[in-house]
Amino acid sequence: MAEKLQNVFKVSCCIRRNTQYVRDELEKIGYVYHKSMKSLDEDRYIYTNNKQGIYFTTQYCILNDDIYDCEKNIDLFLALAALREDCIDQYQYFKLPISNRVVKCECHSYIDMWGDFEPPAPYPKKMTMQELIKHFTRRDILVIYVDSREDTKDLSLVYDGLDALIMYNPKRHKVREMLAYGKFDTVIMMGHGTPAGLFNKSWDDYLIDESFADLLKEKKCIGIWCYASDFARKNDLKGFFTSMFISNSYEALSCGIDADDDEIQELTRKFCTDVNTLIKDVVPIDEWIEKLEAKADMTNPIVKYNYEAMEYFD
Repeated sequence: MAEKLQNVFKVSCCIRRNTQYVRDELEKIGYVYHKSMKSLDEDRYIYTNNKQGIYFTTQYCILNDDIYDCEKNIDLFLALAALREDCIDQYQYFKLPISNRVVKCECHSYIDMWGDFEPPAPYPKKMTMQELIKHFTRRDILVIYVDSREDTKDLSLVYDGLDALIMYNPKRHKVREMLAYGKFDTVIMMGHGTPAGLFNKSWDDYLIDESFADLLKEKKCIGIWCYASDFARKNDLKGFFTSMFISNSYEALSCGIDADDDEIQELTRKFCTDVNTLIKDVVPIDEWIEKLEAKADMTNPIVKYNYEAMEYFD
């Protein structure tokens, strides 16, 4: 059995794909398999433990703040798993000078790979965890979904079938990290909130507030929570936003409308499905309000209230 490399690797990470290829690559990098209680082929997840130099498989999601979730991104998972604390460069990624090409070092040392460099010639630069996340996260859409109440469960219909990175009830620092280093053209934010931002799951703080504005300003944003449009206007964001959006009978009553939860949930499902279609059909966001209203029953007081308050900011 290979000797475990303790305290050598920098990052503990997880991938939601358990394949022989991934396991073989981890062992090439230097990880030792720690036998799980289940049959290895039945397990769905692979985890690395950077402090012990091991990897293991499991059927269960056991993520915490110390483990980076690579979802199903094999390239990112192996790149993060290869990051080391010692002087060995093999299997780690470097950015080459001048060309800025990203290349994996196949030798023990980058000098063995590319030769020595005489000053003032720049050296290849080893990529950091944040740079690797940015490089290997290639999806166009990031979904930040806070599912905190019964009336938010159907919001998942917005991203159904999309090739998107889904952050479900995420931690605030994870969202900030992903917005800072991920390559996303569009950010979808959904849940409950106020003009000050999007609530976290427990409603005891904001998941997204004005401190995220600089990270969102260069994105196409889709904000679906109560008064998301006020948040967008205040922070100069561009995209599609709802205002006060009735999603339950209590909110309807507070707006002077008599409706039960079943009716409102059905209307919410239609709205989410229609938004999903607009995204899949690549309809420009500035046309969304017109097209959503054209497909809606604007004689319904709930629909009329919700749809007439939607806004687009360029």
